[in-house]
Amino acid sequence: MTAAASERPPASAIAVRGLRKQYPSVVALDDVDADFGRGEVVGIVGKNGAGKSTLIKVLCGAVQPDAGRIELDGEPVQFGHPAQALDHGIVAMHQQLETFAGLTVAENLLLGTHAFPATASASCTGASSGSAVARR
Repeated sequence: MTAAASERPPASAIAVRGLRKQYPSVVALDDVDADFGRGEVVGIVGKNGAGKSTLIKVLCGAVQPDAGRIELDGEPVQFGHPAQALDHGIVAMHQQLETFAGLTVAENLLLGTHAFPATASASCTGASSGSAVARR
């Protein structure tokens, strides 16, 4: 292994390249590039209408981008449904003020990782500000 190869940073666990999503009256995502490393906590902030929820929905397969790609460990993937993203360990965690008092924080978070049948509507279709995407 050469010195240059050993200094190369590892591939992002999740990367998006050139994502674009346009709705009839607005461009929600315009050439978005982002990298999310394993174990990394990332905040996505912006004003209303900035595309935060759309990015989450694209990452978890609820919405298809008009252009661009998603990569997992450097390999391109496409999710036609949230269940496909879940199969790759990607799940959206939504801001909820309610929790199950008898469960730990980790157990409350893991409630969103249970598999849904492909015909069911997974929870990432309702992504809102305060959502997060996690890769197991």
